[in-house]
Amino acid sequence: MHARTIARAEPYVWVSWITKLLAGESSCLWSAWLRAHYQTAKPPNGFDLNSWQMDHSAMLRTTAAEHEKQGYKIYTEDQNLFTLKGKSGTLSGKPDVVAIKGNSGLIVDTKTGFPKASDRIQVLIYMWAMPKTNPAFAGVMFDGMVAYRTGHCYILADEVDVVFVKRVAELMKTICGDEEPHKAPSFGECKFCPLTPEDCEDRVGAKMIYEGETNEF
Repeated sequence: MHARTIARAEPYVWVSWITKLLAGESSCLWSAWLRAHYQTAKPPNGFDLNSWQMDHSAMLRTTAAEHEKQGYKIYTEDQNLFTLKGKSGTLSGKPDVVAIKGNSGLIVDTKTGFPKASDRIQVLIYMWAMPKTNPAFAGVMFDGMVAYRTGHCYILADEVDVVFVKRVAELMKTICGDEEPHKAPSFGECKFCPLTPEDCEDRVGAKMIYEGETNEF
């Protein structure tokens, strides 16, 4: 590995590293594998972090206040930080809002961008993991919601089924395993990858289209 990468003591995965893989929005297992096994530097990407933080914080406060008025006990951001340790490695995440009323609960993640399938998967993982990690949430049946500027996407508790859990577990075993998975470099894949060219020499910086000719049509 490049000198800038620092080996982790054990595999560690942040939830958002696997949601796009589960949703089919990303296909490069190697990128997630490298981050799980090594601490890497993030390349500059021109993202306006300050504006995003202000927008996200405003949406989070509104969401929390709405559910507090409905009688829920509210937990936000760092109060919800969790680690779920398995035999292969550790999965970690931090839901924006956890709302509890008796034995029922709602996990909400606020998104400032356009809706994506991976947003739902992120909340589904939270719904599965939170009762396993926080004693205050043990036995709570969680529904979920992704809150966008344009509306809300609701997720029912029974969507966290055995098939979903199996897919998460299988991906975690691959990402946390010793064997390096294959790379899938392409312009679309690499454009949003957090790895630097120094960490991945196969990174693609321009769109490539293969062209040919035929007399068959």
